[in-house]
Amino acid sequence: MRPRQLFKKYAKLTHISDEEFKKRFIAWRCGKLSKSFGKPAEFYTDFVEENYELRYPELMDLIYEKGIEIR
Repeated sequence: MRPRQLFKKYAKLTHISDEEFKKRFIAWRCGKLSKSFGKPAEFYTDFVEENYELRYPELMDLIYEKGIEIR
């Protein structure tokens, strides 16, 4: 299972609302980007919210394309 699918299944089992799920998933993604690039997680919040539906590899490609980070 992909991370989002696994988290979504967990959210259903624990009765977490879709809004709360999205909030937690975005925070998790921001934390992951923060560890990868060494910037605070809050730096990526707006970007991740705008591109929430993208898979992680696609999100990384977009980060490089937009010049947010350099390879």
